[in-house]
Amino acid sequence: MATRSPLFLETLYVQEQGTHLGLNAGRIEVRRYKEVLQSFPCEWVKQIMLFGRCTLTSGMVDYCVQNKIPVMFLSLTGRYRGCLYSHTFPSIRMIKKQLKLYRSYERRLQIARSIVSAKLYNQYYVLMRRNNRKKSIAISQQINLIQQMNSQVQPENNLDVLRGYEGRSAVAFFEAIYECIPPEYQFNGRNKRPPRDPINVLLSLGYTLLFQYMESFIISQGLHPAIGFYHESMSRFSCLAADLMEEFRSPVVDSLVLTIANKSIIKPEEFTTSADQSRPCELSESGRKRFLMEFSKKMAQSYRHADFPDPVTMAGCMGFQVRRLKKSLKDPEIPYTSFKMRTRQNENDGMG
Repeated sequence: MATRSPLFLETLYVQEQGTHLGLNAGRIEVRRYKEVLQSFPCEWVKQIMLFGRCTLTSGMVDYCVQNKIPVMFLSLTGRYRGCLYSHTFPSIRMIKKQLKLYRSYERRLQIARSIVSAKLYNQYYVLMRRNNRKKSIAISQQINLIQQMNSQVQPENNLDVLRGYEGRSAVAFFEAIYECIPPEYQFNGRNKRPPRDPINVLLSLGYTLLFQYMESFIISQGLHPAIGFYHESMSRFSCLAADLMEEFRSPVVDSLVLTIANKSIIKPEEFTTSADQSRPCELSESGRKRFLMEFSKKMAQSYRHADFPDPVTMAGCMGFQVRRLKKSLKDPEIPYTSFKMRTRQNENDGMG
């Protein structure tokens, strides 16, 4: 069935196979043949994600284009297939500013350093919170390695050096994650394309959703998603979305997957695995629906941001980072400041 997320950026997830979305009297209907399974007021829906064999009527396509509602198409396993956006193009003025910054190696480095430092700090933060309960020596060792990597992120680093620190930190992070996951989930480290165990299935699906959210925020601000500053530009790849989502991998997806596994919100038996390593581990439809609900709750979770007097959702934090980058693009004197999870000890923990 369809699942509507409780976000200010309202997302409608549709995963029941053979269904299609249509319009009727100001409502979006989820239909199978002539039967209406669910319906929502049009104003509730600001983004749509379709899994597998789910389609839109021509009237629904026209409505989405006219109202700038992005539609994402994913496989049943969560692989990105494509998207439908409004005909509105990114601002040529902002594209020029993005290209100008891209050609300025020093300014690119400033943004890349900020992104990498935040990613490493947020990995550290998630593991520290988890280890406050576990008191694991093995996790503490990996936390120390991540601290060491982050302390070496310096102004003189080039992009390749920064990528090396990020890669070594990722190895340490997932070794620590291994210590946090119950053994019945059969997690032995990060793998993808295809994911071969339940935890990697959830991580890959979560990262895909996070990427799509970030790309939507970028396009809504008139920026070109293909012009990034940390990941190398590739044809038909949203490098900027890949850049800015790095800061949110651990706060959103990694912490969510740890919670799901340790609270058995999605159980190991809800996954189908194969002895053939070239075939993916697959999540059941009911498990996928539960994950989408938990992901939506995570994105809607209140968070105390240093730049806002009142709590803001995690989705709100992501949108704010895009606007922060846009401000830096407009004014070269304003450096880009990345998102770091907030603690009272930020300035005294060696990672601030």
